[in-house]
Amino acid sequence: MTEAELRAWLDGGLTAIAPHTATHRPMSQLTADECRTELESSIARCEAITGRPAIGFAYPYGDRSESVAAAVRKAGLRYACSTRNAGISAGRGADLFDLPRIHVVNGPPAKQWRD
Repeated sequence: MTEAELRAWLDGGLTAIAPHTATHRPMSQLTADECRTELESSIARCEAITGRPAIGFAYPYGDRSESVAAAVRKAGLRYACSTRNAGISAGRGADLFDLPRIHVVNGPPAKQWRD
């Protein structure tokens, strides 16, 4: 998508974009400075495209460590998603910097959502 197409899509209000790093390297293998640079450049790029503050993050390959999660927090983001396939139960606390995802595949989604 072009940036104009992306902005038009986002203006529909049903979706958002979030930083995912600039070079897509596994975050736990980076130095603290490299991690910060990846976050800062990715956040700046998303904010420049959308004109909105970035609030979430997706770990490349789901690669997360406590130090990476701390860097994401320090960058001012409010949550981060892993690639772990799971849901969050009502009434249970969730680690906002290790949120699971629900993987949706082709076919009827009802069973996937129930599971």
